[in-house]
Amino acid sequence: MLKGLMKFGIVLTIVCAYYCSDKLQAEAQQQPGAPLKSNDQQHIQADVTVIHAPTRDAYDITAFVISIVLGVVGIGGVSVGVCTLVFLRKQASEMRHQRIIMRRTLNTMRLQTKTLSDSVAVAKKSADAAKENVDLLINKERGRMFVEVLPFDIKKVEVMTQVVEFKVIYHGATVSFHESSTADFMLTDSAEPPAFKAPSWLKTKAMFNIPSVIPANSDTFNCSTRLYRKFDQYEIDRIGHSQSFIHFYGYIEYKDFMDRIHVTSFCYTWKPRPPGPTIGWDHWDKSGPPDANLET
Repeated sequence: MLKGLMKFGIVLTIVCAYYCSDKLQAEAQQQPGAPLKSNDQQHIQADVTVIHAPTRDAYDITAFVISIVLGVVGIGGVSVGVCTLVFLRKQASEMRHQRIIMRRTLNTMRLQTKTLSDSVAVAKKSADAAKENVDLLINKERGRMFVEVLPFDIKKVEVMTQVVEFKVIYHGATVSFHESSTADFMLTDSAEPPAFKAPSWLKTKAMFNIPSVIPANSDTFNCSTRLYRKFDQYEIDRIGHSQSFIHFYGYIEYKDFMDRIHVTSFCYTWKPRPPGPTIGWDHWDKSGPPDANLET
């Protein structure tokens, strides 16, 4: 409304100015020109008494109208400025209110994120605890296999072969499945057993007297491995004087009732009784690196 009033005042001012200028121009054309005073005419000082005020002409009316219009326009401009200021103040207040709401929303989101992180951590701990409980239950119920090597008689020969006998002990309340196994022994001049890795063609179930399916609480399995030659007296003497060594090694691979693979590896070195009047006896000692005697 104020903008419309301002536009109306400006248009009215222009129309009045245009009308007054035309009227003045017409009056000037009707009156003859007055003679001008000469520059040399003397100025006569005299008291002048104004009988009546001069009449207002078109210039006075135009100035008066323009003043009124400018006043109206000024008031309208001030009113528009005041309204604009009030609007800007309301807008600033609304923006301040929105900023407060956004800050509260951000704090709420941070709190929710922290709560979610804590919930995830608690859930992870619960899952880890549940997994540990399941693993404990499985490890408690699953089968386990152990190897026990029997005493070795170096002079005992069966059909031109040296034999090492051992037992495979199964302990468990659930069934297991025999996957592969192998065992061997050799005579070397090194006290440390050689690094052994069974070739793929040697990984067979026929090496041991172990069935493919091992029932729960099975009996002990009697097994043996053979060296297809006998030791001569020279080798026997070197073994007795700890100059040559017999190493026995192997592994058993099997699955538990949860279809998880387990391996029992073993490595032993034969320790003969020292010669002469010394205290001691023949026995097998575990040897090799840590993974040579391992139960997973």
